[in-house]
Amino acid sequence: MKLDLSKLTDAVSKVAGIAAENAQMKQDMTEAQDAVDTLTASLIAATTSPAGAVGLAAVSAALDPEAVNKAIADLAAKT
Repeated sequence: MKLDLSKLTDAVSKVAGIAAENAQMKQDMTEAQDAVDTLTASLIAATTSPAGAVGLAAVSAALDPEAVNKAIADLAAKT
């Protein structure tokens, strides 16, 4: 019996492509979070109001990918 490895090769190529996309997406998310954190830190440093600093910190925490994913999961569980 002759084995047709072309389908296996295609599947491996697709999996490798998906893995590369996921790695790039994770890198992009990390870079975006770093940019948000840097912006938040500079805004907190520039604000003169303690309440403003707390508000900015809360917004930054809300933009954290883990917090966003948890909120999505919570919403999905309710529907």
